[in-house]
Amino acid sequence: MQHFFDWWPIFQIGNQTFSVMILPIVIGFQQQIQSQLPAEATHKIAVRVTSLSILIALLGIVSIVIPVVSLLAFVVAIGGRLWVSYHHRNEEQSAAFKFTPQKDGIMVLGAREDTPASRMEILAGEVIMEVNGKVVLNREDLYEALNENRAYCKLKVRDNQGEPRIVQTALYEEDSFELGLFMVE
Repeated sequence: MQHFFDWWPIFQIGNQTFSVMILPIVIGFQQQIQSQLPAEATHKIAVRVTSLSILIALLGIVSIVIPVVSLLAFVVAIGGRLWVSYHHRNEEQSAAFKFTPQKDGIMVLGAREDTPASRMEILAGEVIMEVNGKVVLNREDLYEALNENRAYCKLKVRDNQGEPRIVQTALYEEDSFELGLFMVE
């Protein structure tokens, strides 16, 4: 094997000479998620990338017997990863936004820790439909309903599977007036 650099590591096993090859490719991918929860989107992408890596590993094993298959594995790795990103981007662009104002309640973006909302386990993507028995459509309705009983809070929430559920907690003097919610306006 001809040396391009004297300092480059070369390994010899029997009559075979091997060298480390670094590909001058930086593969970085950015995913925009707008139509689903981040956990759902990352799970879908992870399944696709894992399936692709299994295929590449199988091609790598076959390349032990048929060396030219290693080139195919390289092409499949790069092309497959680009396809996963392209497919995800097309899915996201064709789907409706997840976090938008709702006609039947208030969309939750998240809840601060150690607040009434976190005690009630209100999650991002859920919709608050009622507070203390009153229908709420905006922030003002929420605060008005909360002010009717400052010691107790009962919410009717539509969860991320579309099912209604009731959550409740006592409200203490040191609790946030806003319940600790981040909401879509």
